[in-house]
Amino acid sequence: MMFFIAVSIILVIRLVGVVLLMSLLTIPQMTANLFTSNFRKMIFLSIGISFLCCLGGLILSYCLNVPSGAFIILVMTVLFGLSKGYKHLKN
Repeated sequence: MMFFIAVSIILVIRLVGVVLLMSLLTIPQMTANLFTSNFRKMIFLSIGISFLCCLGGLILSYCLNVPSGAFIILVMTVLFGLSKGYKHLKN
């Protein structure tokens, strides 16, 4: 029983890590794509978004004592939602 519990914990950690990694790679590009269609500008904007969200997520996760990886993705998702709402209201 202990063996199966250990294996399931390891598999879940690896699965969550992959999901967080994919979110970290895709959400900033989707957010940058809302504001520009120029590829060069999109790259630099997504780098800036990633940096600010990672820094903000780390600071907030430290202050709130929550896991940093998931909180960084939460900050990115909230920023994407706000950007999408702003873009929708503007048009």
